[in-house]
Amino acid sequence: MYPPKPSRLLSVLCVFAISCHTPRNIYSPSVPNNPYFRQAGDSKLSVLYSGNNNGDQYLNYGLDVQAAYAPINRLALTFSHYGRTERDVYPVKLNNIFDSSDVRYKRKLTEFGAGFFSPVIPGSVITYNIYGGYGFGNFSINDNGMVDSADYNRTYRSNMRKWYLQPGINLIFSRYFRLGLVYRVAWVKYSGINSTYTDRELSYFSLDKIANRTLTFKDFTFNTQFGFPKITWMKLDLGVTFCGAPRGDYPEIRNFNAFAGLTFSLPDRLFKK
Repeated sequence: MYPPKPSRLLSVLCVFAISCHTPRNIYSPSVPNNPYFRQAGDSKLSVLYSGNNNGDQYLNYGLDVQAAYAPINRLALTFSHYGRTERDVYPVKLNNIFDSSDVRYKRKLTEFGAGFFSPVIPGSVITYNIYGGYGFGNFSINDNGMVDSADYNRTYRSNMRKWYLQPGINLIFSRYFRLGLVYRVAWVKYSGINSTYTDRELSYFSLDKIANRTLTFKDFTFNTQFGFPKITWMKLDLGVTFCGAPRGDYPEIRNFNAFAGLTFSLPDRLFKK
């Protein structure tokens, strides 16, 4: 008796799995802009790599660029931009409407915001903050594979507008170690959709349910920063984000993102001319 072929083995494993399907993801969480500010003049510039990969069959990576500045005590202005490149490969039919699929995504989003920050009590290492803002961007899908022994190609593109509210707590133990807990509620409206999926395919992937709709996403992020002796203006920034899917029969989302990068405190003289 010969061992089963990999594709057959994968099919068998999916039969016994709780769920085995081939979604088209409409949302991927960005890194929340979480300044560890304590006073007027504080500033930051962050460059962060986000990723969650599993070989060639699952790929998710990109960059988040962030900036923030406190013009006065307890008030901060924020800017963020993120981009993602993603890929999902479904090599066998299983519950897929297609025989096999290679699905690639592109996402980009720019956000502007403002918020309030304050120590819990004067001199405390614990600060609380709340930020809100608006973002705009788009995402696209390039879907290729086989169906009924023939090649197929489908594309999908949607504009995105985003409003968010972001409360958080930061623990600033020292210039060398900080922790942040961030909760963010985002309302995303999808519009200007252009697609070559058939009506049946749009219904199968629930993509027909988002046009001109506003969906709610809830992100929870754990963030930590580590400083370096004699390089107090630079921090190593690490964290993870978990995202909850909207209620109802909607397309699926990326529900996890890990990130790492560097955060820089900008020189005060840039703002004191």
